[in-house]
Amino acid sequence: MKVNYSKSAKEKEIAVFIFSQKKLKNALAQELAEIKKTIEQEKFEAKEETSVFLPTGFKGFKRALFLGTGEMPDKEKVRRATASAIKFCQQKKIETVSFFVPEFDTTKKGDCALAVVEGAILANYSFQKYKTVKEDKKTFVKEIELIADLSEKEKQECD
Repeated sequence: MKVNYSKSAKEKEIAVFIFSQKKLKNALAQELAEIKKTIEQEKFEAKEETSVFLPTGFKGFKRALFLGTGEMPDKEKVRRATASAIKFCQQKKIETVSFFVPEFDTTKKGDCALAVVEGAILANYSFQKYKTVKEDKKTFVKEIELIADLSEKEKQECD
């Protein structure tokens, strides 16, 4: 799986946003104001292991997926949310995914970026050596893009 880095979003097939409950409240008042009604209708509160899918897109993307980490986000919750997003994309046969790297009060952006990469790689892996029927029809995510202002050191840690 190829990992790319960007400071700003480029139009891709799907954007993935990971929110804690606290960050979601702030985001609804600011950058998510245009879709606030949709998120409220779906009763998305960013609780752990919850999600909302927007098939109509958001911020120039064809589709958007919002995932929750609960009240106390950490790297493991970010990994699990990322894995959930990758599995979702595999089901939808999406091969390129853009992740808006979250930053929480308890977890730095660089650590969250590393957790996104780890979660994506682990969820995308399938051991095939001893299987009699290969998973030919399974779609694997071929590329992820991390959208964040990361230092060179943080990028190296993710590679």
